[in-house]
Amino acid sequence: PESRKTASSMLRDLRGRRHEVFTTVSLTYAPFRQQRKVFSHTVASEVFMRRYGDKEIDDYVATGIPYDRAGAYGVQDGEFDPAKSVIGCYLNVIGLPLCAVRAMLPSDACGFVHAHIYATCAAHEERGAA
Repeated sequence: PESRKTASSMLRDLRGRRHEVFTTVSLTYAPFRQQRKVFSHTVASEVFMRRYGDKEIDDYVATGIPYDRAGAYGVQDGEFDPAKSVIGCYLNVIGLPLCAVRAMLPSDACGFVHAHIYATCAAHEERGAA
């Protein structure tokens, strides 16, 4: 959002409602002297927003945080805590579904430590109660 008014309006529109977040990740893998491969994957998550009050919106917008957030909120913004629940990949809602990135990488691409990613970003895990 480009203004306080727009950020407040977006948050009021989302209040108490469900919406979807989609992220498409594309990777180009070019091992030495081999043909380049391009991988793309789209992840969808559902976010159920809680019924926060007008004062909470005003206080949150006053922090300046909403100005660099899609939808004027960050699901990870603990003090405001806008989401009641997330179904699907939580890190997708933050902005980069690492589980999708790891799934696209060939096994020999790198020594990617993935156990933590799947624990943090379980695509089929429900967070909170819808």
